[in-house]
Amino acid sequence: MARSRTTELLLAAGACALLAGCGGQSLERTVLEPAPGPVANLPYMPDAPAGSEELVAEVEAAAAWPFFQRIRMGSDFERIDLLWPFITLTRRGDERTFTLRPLFYSTASSEGRTAEFLWPLGFFTQSQAKTKFRFFPFLYYNRREGDDRLGHYRDVDLSIFPVIFAGRDTREGGYFAVFPLGGMIKGVFGKKWMRFLLFPLWLDTETKDYHAWHFPWPVMGVWKGPKQAGWRVWPLGGVDRRQGKFERRFFLWPFFHWWHVGLDTKYPTKVFFFFPFWGHLRNDNTDHVTVLWPFFSRRTQKDRHLLEVHAPWPFFGYTKADGLLALKLWPLWGERRSNSVRHKFFLWPLYRRKVDRNPSLRLTTRHVGLFYWSVDREWVEVVEDGRIRRYPPPRADFEAWMHDPREFAAERLKLELALKEKVDSGEAVYRRTTVRRLWPLAHTRTWADGSREFKILSPLPLAEGRHPGQDLYAPFWSLYNYSRSADGTKRESALLGLYRHERNRLVRHVNVCGLSDYLRVGTHRKRWRLLGGFIEYERIGNRKGFRFLWIPFKRIPRDVRDAARSIETER
Repeated sequence: MARSRTTELLLAAGACALLAGCGGQSLERTVLEPAPGPVANLPYMPDAPAGSEELVAEVEAAAAWPFFQRIRMGSDFERIDLLWPFITLTRRGDERTFTLRPLFYSTASSEGRTAEFLWPLGFFTQSQAKTKFRFFPFLYYNRREGDDRLGHYRDVDLSIFPVIFAGRDTREGGYFAVFPLGGMIKGVFGKKWMRFLLFPLWLDTETKDYHAWHFPWPVMGVWKGPKQAGWRVWPLGGVDRRQGKFERRFFLWPFFHWWHVGLDTKYPTKVFFFFPFWGHLRNDNTDHVTVLWPFFSRRTQKDRHLLEVHAPWPFFGYTKADGLLALKLWPLWGERRSNSVRHKFFLWPLYRRKVDRNPSLRLTTRHVGLFYWSVDREWVEVVEDGRIRRYPPPRADFEAWMHDPREFAAERLKLELALKEKVDSGEAVYRRTTVRRLWPLAHTRTWADGSREFKILSPLPLAEGRHPGQDLYAPFWSLYNYSRSADGTKRESALLGLYRHERNRLVRHVNVCGLSDYLRVGTHRKRWRLLGGFIEYERIGNRKGFRFLWIPFKRIPRDVRDAARSIETER
């Protein structure tokens, strides 16, 4: 009788969970006891809010895990798992998420709805102003609607690639095309519209600058506009001319090219290239010569004091300019240094390292072979004028502007030395985040507040950030996951979450396949369950409780439980 009633309650709870996820109704908490400590984003709880002040200390619904589990934290977060890891429903504020792994993932809020299916192929998003649907590479639908200074507009585009293209715009009209038979397409490839008949025999296009006719494309073409005109009989010859900007000619493509470009700039440039034997680019600032490309090229620039030589490209290269020095013997060794970037490789692609300093941080990336890479972000936080500002960490003395002896480099060095003094005195705080990835075996990450995570098996080749692929696929291949939050809360899971272990300074909770469940809260409370309550022993202070066949033979009074919860919440 008791077991039958338990099954009915679980089925009813599952139905309520589905209604709550789809209809937006909240479930009342009946199964959670809070305790201090943030919750990490592990695969079996990927949507739990980071930095929460609650750790799951007791989940009565875990008695039915992995068939049913419900977690609620305050009034803003609620999560339900059904037949883990296949179905998950989450509510975070007014946002609701539904996941049917590995097929479907959707979110809905007051701003609109978004869905991913067969990720990364299918995508859908809808809001009041737009609707977009994509199933790569075959189907695409896009609707935009709204009001501007010209009034109301509505634009709809549909394509079944590569055959059907159709759409309608309240201002520009509609279009329809069946490729390659004929029709019109609007707003693609940088064109206002394209008309074609038995493509590529006839193609007619228009841009904001000119109207073009091709017959057939790309062999013969003529274009003409208010400022730009030209013609082409490929590969024999052609001319493209834009008034006051450029004039480009070719003859017997790809051998002979004459260009006159940058006519509206400070340095109008003339280019001649007899491919691959001889080429030159000249203006009042730059001189670039190529002989038997890619065997030799030499470029100089007066304003940067630049000298660049490749002989041949890409195997040997030398570059020197103001604040820049580079030398490479590819693929054996190469190094490039500037005021903001240092790049080095050895036996490419076996080892590559790049250090990029921008105004707010230092970014270091390393690659070893094709399967290991790391990303380090480092910065220094300084309080200035009541605001926290970020700067890249001070350079080591030996690399301080050694390749830029000009006066402005000395000024920058003074600023860095002043920042270093603040770091040494404690006025500035050093911060760092890291990512390490040995693809596809392992992934580790740390945050500036001291939090960290470690995963065994991480096949998606994406180093950082959350995306639907993590929620849809990661639970099926995650062998082991570990996380530690800034306050010391630790979480572990293994084998699709069949083994789970959470602990902080107050709570320890261990669950093995939903069969055995152990909970300890401080020194005043312990509980052990077997087979979801088939056998259960619990102690709170000096009071003890016992169940057998889900039947309570000895109960712990409610006032004792309430007193224990109040103590745990205060801690």
